[in-house]
Amino acid sequence: MEQDMIRRLRDRDEAGMADLLLHFGPLMRYIIAPILPNPQDREDCLSEVTLRIWEKIDQFDPRRGSWNAWLTAITRNTALNHRRAAQATAVQRFFPKTPRPRPSPRKRRCCKKNGRRPCKPL
Repeated sequence: MEQDMIRRLRDRDEAGMADLLLHFGPLMRYIIAPILPNPQDREDCLSEVTLRIWEKIDQFDPRRGSWNAWLTAITRNTALNHRRAAQATAVQRFFPKTPRPRPSPRKRRCCKKNGRRPCKPL
């Protein structure tokens, strides 16, 4: 079953993706759940995981490790990246970057004349 699914995924057969979700969807959801508490984030992440598997299936090498280990690593790393991105977005929402004021033209001329970069205002 597993080998047939992997072959289908490598052949870009969408039936392989259906098999993946049917047989390994619960495992992927189990891995994602503690990392992403929001149900919508979990579903978004699961979609992203399946896309990554579709794109990277040729990188799976059974001589280097088991299918479950490979699948678990991709799922976990994708969930962690998803969480980091969500956290970065939340931080930017609460602390938007404000442009720093430029040094005055007088200060820029003075610094240029003395061969220094203008000091950044606090």
